Amino acid sequence: MTFQLVARLVVLVCAVLFVIFLIAPQAYSPLYGVETNQSAQFMTRRAAPMFLAPMIILWAASSAPRNGLRDAIAFGFAALFAGVGVTGVMAWMQGVASPMTLLAAAGEALIAALLLGTRKN
Repeated sequence: MTFQLVARLVVLVCAVLFVIFLIAPQAYSPLYGVETNQSAQFMTRRAAPMFLAPMIILWAASSAPRNGLRDAIAFGFAALFAGVGVTGVMAWMQGVASPMTLLAAAGEALIAALLLGTRKN
């Protein structure tokens, strides 16, 4: 896959998460078998803008020619998604989250792998 395609797919994922986190934070935690309360909703809503940075950076870089900066962007966001996936697996192993977390972690690992793969194109 090309960097442009992967970047734009990740932009779409981040946009969906941004909207869910901002508008319906109470709907997110239960997907993973985690109870939601006002504190969790507050933190989820506060985390929503953190999806804007990947959206803006990846959208802006999606048409850029391959160079060191574009490779660094791909590597950095691959690390971000891999890290989120690892924390999900850890939460499942600790019994904090449901097996649904493993599905999300698999998606995050796929995104990381796709981003890393674009560094070779």
